[in-house]
Amino acid sequence: MTTKRRQAAQAPQAPASRKAVVSRDASGLPRLKKSTAFAREMEAFATEQFGGADQMSPFERTLFERFAHIRAAALLIEERVRNRDLRDVATYVSLVDRMHGIAKTLGIKRRQKSVGDYRSYLASKAPQEKPS
Repeated sequence: MTTKRRQAAQAPQAPASRKAVVSRDASGLPRLKKSTAFAREMEAFATEQFGGADQMSPFERTLFERFAHIRAAALLIEERVRNRDLRDVATYVSLVDRMHGIAKTLGIKRRQKSVGDYRSYLASKAPQEKPS
């Protein structure tokens, strides 16, 4: 597998478009479509961080939904940048800054992952060759 293919396989999958993951509710406000893989990923993240959407206050749910919308937009821009379209880099940086601010407000923290020793970590990330 080439390096580009390996990187593409490891990268988070961007939604096909913003419309693919966002709809409007009866009041006209944007909502994530629950049927998408992206929405399921964000639901799993909310469960991991907060114990689920039902454990969040209305304010936290609103902020988390804004976080999810911004993440969807950032993933779309990342996909374009991977295809060498650099027009939206400034927008991307702004979105990441907004995501960081919302994450801090919600109390989401980055955690260091234990990877063991360096050699075993690299061995686990190396592509596995299939015997012929």
